[in-house]
Amino acid sequence: MKRLLAVWGVLFLLLVAMGCSEQPAPEPGVEYQPPPLYDSVTLVHYSALGDSGYQLLEEGKLDEAVADFVRQTELIPATAWGYYNVACAYGRTGQVQSGLEWLTKAVDHGWCNAEHMGYDSDMDSLRSDPQFEVLTARADSILQANEEAFARGLPSNAQLPAGIQTKEALAEYYERQSTILRRHRRVWASWEYTMARLDLEARRIAVLSILPNDQLDSNYMGQGIERVRALTRFNSPYNSWGALADGVAAEARRFLGTNPATDLAAEVNYRAGLAAFCKKRPYEFSSPDWQPSTSAALAYFDAVPPESQWAGPAEAWRIYFAVTDTTVDDKTIRSRIAAFVENYDTIPAAMQVAAMNLHSELVKAVWPIPLAATDIEGKEFSLADYKGKPVLIDFWATWCGPCRGELPYLKEAWEKYHQKGFEIVSISLDYTDRTTPEDYAKWIEEKGMSWRHVYDQKDWDSELAKAFLVYSIPSTFLVDKNGDLVASGVDLRQEMLDSTLATLF
Repeated sequence: MKRLLAVWGVLFLLLVAMGCSEQPAPEPGVEYQPPPLYDSVTLVHYSALGDSGYQLLEEGKLDEAVADFVRQTELIPATAWGYYNVACAYGRTGQVQSGLEWLTKAVDHGWCNAEHMGYDSDMDSLRSDPQFEVLTARADSILQANEEAFARGLPSNAQLPAGIQTKEALAEYYERQSTILRRHRRVWASWEYTMARLDLEARRIAVLSILPNDQLDSNYMGQGIERVRALTRFNSPYNSWGALADGVAAEARRFLGTNPATDLAAEVNYRAGLAAFCKKRPYEFSSPDWQPSTSAALAYFDAVPPESQWAGPAEAWRIYFAVTDTTVDDKTIRSRIAAFVENYDTIPAAMQVAAMNLHSELVKAVWPIPLAATDIEGKEFSLADYKGKPVLIDFWATWCGPCRGELPYLKEAWEKYHQKGFEIVSISLDYTDRTTPEDYAKWIEEKGMSWRHVYDQKDWDSELAKAFLVYSIPSTFLVDKNGDLVASGVDLRQEMLDSTLATLF
């Protein structure tokens, strides 16, 4: 089973650091039936078969790969991943009919990730068949049917774990249970994992509600707001939330109905606005979901008082809506971004939301950004060293599929323009527990990446990544001979890189 690249953008959801004030318990919501648990030996065996199958597939050993995936279906017949993996094996090798037969079995066993089917390259050969669209629709309907339970919020009858009387014991219990759930993620359907996590969150909050005050952290403000917070931590703002968004709205209505303090109401309105937009999470102004999604979000964002700590993040979303709106003129946008930076440049939560949605526009507003580092050969350098030369600053990682997809275009640009003065600085966000500096050096040598590299082994905590407001990769910036930022983001992807560079030579 394959790792999906997803970069979480939830850092901006800061918790309120204030004293305790218990809220009334929420109205009853729908009850959850947690998915089945499997012993650790079975889970390890199941995962190992999946990893082995894909390794064999990479080696061109189709029959052996299929055999491992079939063993998955025999080990845990009720789960869909093994069936889906067989479909991928046949799809990758162009055996359309066999692939569709196994994909049908996967859907019959509850496969519900239609979005994954849409971008999985192993499904490419199957997409032209009309049956694939039918299966995609079935998968989506399975997901929607099973996620309906989330629309009313967290479960209300959470079973209290016995013997927990301190916050330390609760933290230990929560981490132990979270580990168990993570181990099941490669077995359960996405909705099953979410249901299990929500059930655990409900149990955690139920315990918090009975702990003595001296065992509570200062940011605990009662069950009501904790339930809203819990639901908004479950998904990325890059994704559509579906029924979870309705669950946030339900919990928000219950909490706001208690007439909470202004600052708590501001937080809940902000979180509810985020959920309202992410229910469908449209990306284009032309999308039929754009207007209703933004209108629903603004109804909440506009209820956030300007003096609140949530005003900055709310304004960042408003600016994003305006930037995407093709009817708003550029001058107005530039003015709003400049005012935003002036008002919120010291507010991390606001800047993180802006960086997520308005990266190119925001970087232009805060440029110049200092760059001083030590490369993998131990040589110190700064951006000033490149004065008189165009330089591409490239944030990437060896594990990042889209980053690797950009390499042919980077190499082509290097070979075409380096003799004319063009330079590249690649800044790696690899994880040191997976990629040593020696591994990294070997990797880039094998790939012919003969330009300057920085690998500080801090991954997402890299000071350079923070300075350049990098929250997803690949993330690239083109600086001209005078040190001015001339392009970033999509203008430097694939074929666009060459056409953008051509304007500088």
